Amino acid sequence: SSNILFSDSFTRANSSSTIGSDWNTRCSTTWGIDMNRAKFISGGGGCAADAYISSSWITSADYSVQATLPSAGGAHGWYGVVGRRVNYGANDSEGYYALISGGLNLYKRQAGVWTQLASASVSEAANDVIKLQMIGTSISVFYNGVNKISITNSTFTAAGDAGLTVAETGSAGNLFDDFSVFGVNFQIFSFKL
Repeated sequence: SSNILFSDSFTRANSSSTIGSDWNTRCSTTWGIDMNRAKFISGGGGCAADAYISSSWITSADYSVQATLPSAGGAHGWYGVVGRRVNYGANDSEGYYALISGGLNLYKRQAGVWTQLASASVSEAANDVIKLQMIGTSISVFYNGVNKISITNSTFTAAGDAGLTVAETGSAGNLFDDFSVFGVNFQIFSFKL
């Protein structure tokens, strides 16, 4: 089972300068609100262009981060969600990244370097849902509720924080909706024979 640690539907007034009070940004980017959706406006290049929530919302490294992608791929490629995100350098991020770009991709960014961990073919359409799940060293990516990628990786083990990303090659205009972070609850069963 899972419980919602944080969610944002971005239902608020349009803004060309802020995504909301719960959010921070990296890579000298500008994020805003456009028609009740989060929008990447400008900046980035050479780092991970992330908008992320405070780590105070996340109590364990075992969680998943999910968002709806209102635009289909194409020019809007290299965007998605980030988990176990931590600050790196003066204005960069590192962590696990689930990205859409000509398919579904799982990357890690560490010390300023992108490394592709896995990929999967998906049919991209508007309003698809991407989810990055991290439980211990098990890292999975779901697309519209279907598990498309499952790997083991131990690069990032701290909870960090979670957010939206356009990676470093994202174009202006990327839109996001219905962002959520879910905790993962483990149920212990005991059997008496």
